[in-house]
Amino acid sequence: DLAGREPHPAVKAALLTRAGRLLADTQPDRALGVLRESFRLAPSLAAGRLLRQLLEQDPASTRLRRLGHLADALRDLAEESDAEALHVEAVRTHLQHGHGEAALRALDRLRAAFPAHPEAADLQAFAEEQRDSRHELLQAQRHALAEVTPAERGAVLLAYAEMLLAGEESPADIAAVLGDAVDAGAPTAEVVPLWLEVARAMCDEALLVRALTAALEIEHADALQRLRWADELANMSEVVRRFPAAALRALTVLAEAMPEDGALRARRDVARISAEYQPEEREAQLGALREAAVRARDRDGELLLCIALAQAAEARHDEQTAERHYRRVRTLAPDAPEALDFFERWYRRAGDHKRLLAALSQRLSMVDGADAAACAARPRGAEREGVAGGARARALRGLAQALVL
Repeated sequence: DLAGREPHPAVKAALLTRAGRLLADTQPDRALGVLRESFRLAPSLAAGRLLRQLLEQDPASTRLRRLGHLADALRDLAEESDAEALHVEAVRTHLQHGHGEAALRALDRLRAAFPAHPEAADLQAFAEEQRDSRHELLQAQRHALAEVTPAERGAVLLAYAEMLLAGEESPADIAAVLGDAVDAGAPTAEVVPLWLEVARAMCDEALLVRALTAALEIEHADALQRLRWADELANMSEVVRRFPAAALRALTVLAEAMPEDGALRARRDVARISAEYQPEEREAQLGALREAAVRARDRDGELLLCIALAQAAEARHDEQTAERHYRRVRTLAPDAPEALDFFERWYRRAGDHKRLLAALSQRLSMVDGADAAACAARPRGAEREGVAGGARARALRGLAQALVL
């Protein structure tokens, strides 16, 4: 709670690191989230080492080279006094998990910083042997794939994908193998958790939509987990516009679970119209639904339908109609971000500076103080030049790759 009220990013990060240390033994999942935020605000060795201890207890951290990425991040943050030890630790972490290629890259960094390190030659030989053995193992698996029967192919592809996940291959290559496994008949319930993990690691929205849609079709899936998948899919950015069929599936699952939720039903209906009607037919369908919502005095449903009507008008460049719908949106929900975005653009183009200032002031008042401080801190860190800034950027990239679970 104290960290939440602290506006300065570095002080907040120190408080969060302290909280993460206190939570680590009793609430490791919560500690992981706290430490992740601390590291994001102000990367530090203290937070990074605690993160590593927690990740080492999670089997998922052995996949997609997460612990190796974190070891690289800690090396990039090292002070002069412990830089050599953290360089060696990064190499050993890669070797411990069978990542010889990554270990060789870490060795190049070690030799560049400490040319005469006594262990470098032995580590080099071990890493080269590990890399070569890995290549031979993967080649043997590819030969086996070429010889399996169609009935066996799905299971063998799934085993191959799991082997790739434990290594250092490209997430895009792993995603392709998992997709092939599904197409070849591998059990969806076994493929989906890995598919979701890879899609999140890649930040690939289209792949994540495909994986979540497949997850919703798993028979006998845990009901709560199914709702979580549906909620994640339904709340992805612009999912109705970009992936209407997937959005409709997710919103149908949610609406069936919560039939009393009028806003949810309206969202489902908007997705259905987007999925089933051509663009030129959609506004008439949305208008009929909006009239029904007005008659039923369903303000939540009317709000969502007015936003959909406004966006449809914008899509065909009819800003006058869009403006009329957004004015109704603002009557129903003054802080609706879709309407605020529209009127900010509208006033800017019209040169109506007085109203533009009022709209921007309203937007600013909606930003939480802590979020504003964090946003203000990020550009300063991004613009920082020199070795320290580069190390911070590399550390943050390593952290991102380590913690996408």
